[in-house]
Amino acid sequence: MTVNPQQPIAVSNGLEGRTFDLGDHTGLCLVSSATTGGAFALIEVDCDPDGGTPPHIHHNEDETFYILTGRFEIQIEEQIIEADPGDCVFAPRGRVHCWRNIGGSQGRFLVTLSPGGLENFFMEMGEVGGAPNPADPAAMEKLMALAMRYGLELAELPSLK
Repeated sequence: MTVNPQQPIAVSNGLEGRTFDLGDHTGLCLVSSATTGGAFALIEVDCDPDGGTPPHIHHNEDETFYILTGRFEIQIEEQIIEADPGDCVFAPRGRVHCWRNIGGSQGRFLVTLSPGGLENFFMEMGEVGGAPNPADPAAMEKLMALAMRYGLELAELPSLK
């Protein structure tokens, strides 16, 4: 498909339809970077209680979370934000951050990646079985190589005092 970023885009009911499964959370790519000429990607994430991500840095993308259901904790460096339905949290690129479902039930949020492209990392990760066991050095090495290709880095959060 040829994309003209100056033209409107309408995607009906998740027509993009690419999904990924990372174990404790799944995603549906509602609008891909291919559709927006690389401007952004929009993903709906469904997450198990206590599911989430390890601390990481996006070197290329800003990430914006809009909570639909559930309760999430989003940590951006030293700041911890508890987000409920209707809350929106912006995580700028280059900052260590992570998120976790702190509610007692499934939670859902929309995440916008700007510019787009990182949705392809999630798709590739899902194709190889999701998040690897941290105790498996070979699997972690593969994850690190994949992450590096997308400008993503696993990191340590600053300690909270």
